[in-house]
Amino acid sequence: MKVTQSQIGFLLFLIANATIYIRPWEIIPALAGVQMYLFLILAAAICSFQQIQKHLTTSNLMGQPITLCVLGVLVAIGVSHMTNGYLGGAISGSITMFKTVVYYLVLVATINTASRLRYFIISLVLCGTICIGLSVADYHHVLNIQALTHIVEGHGELSLVRLCGIGMFHDPNDLSLLIITTGVLCLSQLTDRSWGSSRMVWLLPFPLLMLAMIDTHSRGGLIAAGAAMMAFFLVRYGRSFAISAAAMGVVAAPLVLGRMGNIDVSSGTGQQRIRLWSEGFTAIQSPRILFGIGEGMYEGLANYVAHNSYVHAFVELGVFGGTMFVGCFFFAAYGI
Repeated sequence: MKVTQSQIGFLLFLIANATIYIRPWEIIPALAGVQMYLFLILAAAICSFQQIQKHLTTSNLMGQPITLCVLGVLVAIGVSHMTNGYLGGAISGSITMFKTVVYYLVLVATINTASRLRYFIISLVLCGTICIGLSVADYHHVLNIQALTHIVEGHGELSLVRLCGIGMFHDPNDLSLLIITTGVLCLSQLTDRSWGSSRMVWLLPFPLLMLAMIDTHSRGGLIAAGAAMMAFFLVRYGRSFAISAAAMGVVAAPLVLGRMGNIDVSSGTGQQRIRLWSEGFTAIQSPRILFGIGEGMYEGLANYVAHNSYVHAFVELGVFGGTMFVGCFFFAAYGI
């Protein structure tokens, strides 16, 4: 059987994606400094160059506005800094976003069949489970990963250690989103009857995911998990079941989950986040409303990130960039 260039590009993309999750250079210090991901994603882009070109034609950009929005975010990052007189930020921010654009283009170029989408989902579940498993093993002192530290909140007997992940998931809230995504992908395969009786294997990651979710002590993660499950129940079992399940979850959460279930916007971190959003929106009042305060500048403004991707995007990139960012998700949902 002859292996095509497209198939090689797809395989390289899966391996490159795995390195984002598992980060072998963080687990094995001897690999530090090896540009593993960069080499793999560039090789995948070269192998998929013809397919990438098709996605960048005018007709495809009009037919697939997600791509147009992704490119719009790239432009918005540079413009957000230029309008605030920060050339260095425009260059560094654009380079970082360009890497994301390359990843996106390789993804849509290589995953172009239903079978490839299934393989991609399987790879995401495997990589996510391994990443979460390594983090939990370090958290419970089964392994000792030098590059991984966990956040400690409070002091003395009131201190709380929150589970963090490897690499870009080195934050309890970010790791909780990986846990939720992995769980939803497992559910998508668990309910796929084409697997037959073997689909029960997709239940295996759930004990680990539940333990990891509890160890993050993430309230935002709990809200995201509830929204994800409500959407799943809505699609599978209808509106009444979804609303009933959500109501039961709201009642049970404070009793079962402790800190995670204590969601209060009048004090604590809930009130803090509302204040952060308020400060952000105050900062982009005219004349910054169109292009924002500059990519990556929110934390310098409020001493914290916004903890809300949409607020973050509109404050840093303005109405133009924020709209492009929202468009990426809107057109994905609209397409489904």
